[in-house]
Amino acid sequence: MALLELLSSFDLQTATFLVGIGLLIHSGLIAIQAVLIREYQGVRTAAMANLCIAIGTLLIVMRGSTSDVVSVILANYIMVFGSNLLYDAVSRFMGRPSNQWVMVLSALSVYVLFPYYTFIQNTVVVRTMIMGFALALPYAMTAWSLLSSPKGVYQQTGNFLGGVLAFNSLVLVLRGIGLKFYPVQDLFDFNWVLVISAIFMFMTTFLIPTGFLLMVGQRLQGDLNEIATVDSLTHVTNRRGMIRILEAEFANKARTLKEFSVLLVDVDHFKNINDRYGHEVGDKSLITVAQVLKGAIRPKDTVSRWGGDEFLILLPATDEEGPEIAERLRVAVEQEKIDLNDLNISLTVSIGIGRSDICSDIDAIYKYADQALYKAKQLRNMVACNGI
Repeated sequence: MALLELLSSFDLQTATFLVGIGLLIHSGLIAIQAVLIREYQGVRTAAMANLCIAIGTLLIVMRGSTSDVVSVILANYIMVFGSNLLYDAVSRFMGRPSNQWVMVLSALSVYVLFPYYTFIQNTVVVRTMIMGFALALPYAMTAWSLLSSPKGVYQQTGNFLGGVLAFNSLVLVLRGIGLKFYPVQDLFDFNWVLVISAIFMFMTTFLIPTGFLLMVGQRLQGDLNEIATVDSLTHVTNRRGMIRILEAEFANKARTLKEFSVLLVDVDHFKNINDRYGHEVGDKSLITVAQVLKGAIRPKDTVSRWGGDEFLILLPATDEEGPEIAERLRVAVEQEKIDLNDLNISLTVSIGIGRSDICSDIDAIYKYADQALYKAKQLRNMVACNGI
C-alpha cells in the first residue's frame, strides 16, 4: 500500500528531467573515453548519440513553457536521431555495417508524421506510439547485433548491453499499446502505464550508456592482455603468454595425470638468412614459419615464439604422438617457399621434443627439449628426442 501511495505521487516531469541530466553526464564520460581511446570506432558517435538523446529529453521537459515546435517536434526529432546514432555507434564499434533502411524508416516515421499529429490532429497517444516504434526499431536492431554476433573479448558486457536494449525496446512498444487502452491528454498526466514504463525506462536509460562504457572497458582489457601475451611480429603467443599456459598445463597434469609434450623449433641457418638477405627477409622468414606451424597444428595445440628464431609448441594430452606431429610440422615448413623482392628462399627447421612424464616444471621440460634440439641441429632439418 505504501508503495502504491509513493507511486501515485510520482512526478513524471521531474523524473524525465533527471534522466536528461544523467544522459548528459554519461555522454561526457563516453566523450572522455573517446579522447583517451582513439583506436576504437564508434565511441565518439556513442557520445554524440547520448548527447542528442539528453538534449531531446530536456527539451521535452520544457513542454508547456515553450512552443510545441521546440518541446514536441524538435525534441523528438533530436531523440530519434540520437537513437539511430547509437545503433550506428555500436555497429561501428563491432566492425559491422549498420542497416541504413532501419535508420531511414525510424527517422521518417517521426519526421513525417509528427507535424501532422501535433498541429493538425493533436494526439499525444498517437505521437507516443509513433515515437515508441521509432526508438524501439534501432534499439532492437542494436540488441540483435549484440546478442547474435560473436563478440570476442567483450562477450559478457555485449550480452548485457544487448539485453538492456532489447528490454527497453519492449517497454517502448508496450507503453504505446498501453496508452491505446488508457489514453492521456498530456505526456506528463498521471497514468499507471506512463508511471510504470517511466520507471523501467529510467533504469534502462542509465544502464544503456553504462553498458557501452563497460563494453569498451572490457575490449580494452582484452586488447591489453593480447599485447602482453602475443608476439608483435609473428602474432603468435609470446614467451610470457606461453609460460602462463605451461604453468596451467603442469597444474592440469597434477590433477588429471594427463601427460603432454612440447616441441622446440629452431629455424635452420637463420643467421645466414639475416646476414645475406637482410632483416626484412629474416622477419618474413619468422612470420612464414609461424604461419605454417599455426596452420599445421591441431586446434588444441599452441604455437609461441620463445625467442629469436625459436618457437615452442605445446601439445596437450600428447605423449607417443609427439614425434609424428613434429615430423609433420617439419615437412610442412620444408615445403614452404618465401617470395619477397624477387627472391625464392626455402626454409627448414630442426625440432627437439620434450615430454612431461619425465619433467616436473617448465625449466626442466625446456632443458629436455633443448638437448633434443641440439642433436637435431647437428644434421639440420631433423626431429629428435633426448636420447634418440
